[in-house]
Amino acid sequence: MSGTATLAGTLRVSLASGYEPSIGDSFQVMTFGSRVGTLDTILGLDLGGGKMLVPTYLETGLILTVA
Repeated sequence: MSGTATLAGTLRVSLASGYEPSIGDSFQVMTFGSRVGTLDTILGLDLGGGKMLVPTYLETGLILTVA
């Protein structure tokens, strides 16, 4: 992937109906060649039942990991 992503604004995350991710599962939600900035807000990180999605910004993407 090439190009620079300029990140800002809000990302809203939701699970497909009935899907229950396990601790340690990860999901790449964005890929880019490089980035400037980060998202202002990520909604939907609390999955309930003590599980959370933890965002990790990489050099070329954004991953959400269940913790």
